[in-house]
Amino acid sequence: MVWREVIVEPLLAGLATGIFCCGTCFPFLLPIFAAEQRTARQTVKVWLQLMGGRLTGYLLMGALVGLLGEQLRAAWLERVMTAGMMLMALVLIFYALGFRRPRWSFCAAGTGRAASAPILLGLLLGLQACPPFLLSMAYVFMLHSVAKGLVYFAVFFGATSLYFLPLIGVGWLGQLAEFRWAARLSALGVGILFFVYGMLKL
Repeated sequence: MVWREVIVEPLLAGLATGIFCCGTCFPFLLPIFAAEQRTARQTVKVWLQLMGGRLTGYLLMGALVGLLGEQLRAAWLERVMTAGMMLMALVLIFYALGFRRPRWSFCAAGTGRAASAPILLGLLLGLQACPPFLLSMAYVFMLHSVAKGLVYFAVFFGATSLYFLPLIGVGWLGQLAEFRWAARLSALGVGILFFVYGMLKL
């Protein structure tokens, strides 16, 4: 069903991985919101610019991956994408179980250069190649549709953005150990979900 592919799947994935994304990026984003004294209105403006950049990045990637999926329909390539998705799912599972420490966040690299331009920073965050994002790219490729890719990443963006709301209040939740544990649990759940999906596709 189309509604499941582009609404339910990205909604569940976004809600599950949103905590994971915050756990890896909040330490770099918090100083941007805490380093300067702003009014509530100015803080909301910076947040909206950051989210606007993320949405732009997500939609660009959704359209690009969807277009590639439309043009490249070789069975062997789809199996490669499925295998890659399962590999990234295993990476998430291993991280969640404590077997490896994540080193993939591009937040640190992008924050320093783009802190003064929230839209640019948001765009960089929207294009970062973290495992949840790569999982979604592989999934959208197998949908073989630009339109589905756009809708998928729009819903994925909306779901993950819920977890960025605390940034308006300086985002102190990102410093809590309980929050980081929740990030691990979400990574485990999403990793299992996409690994099982890959098994069913093979």
